[in-house]
Amino acid sequence: MHVLTILGGGSAYTPGLLQALIAHADELPLTTVRLYDTDAARL
Repeated sequence: MHVLTILGGGSAYTPGLLQALIAHADELPLTTVRLYDTDAARL
């Protein structure tokens, strides 16, 4: 199991990062992406 944890997951940069991860999913052995942010409303 390969997990990527993104701290600051409510950031404006996160959607672009997730799109890039999806575009390269065949090259990355990820099973889980976790988003964390100090402001839960931004998630």
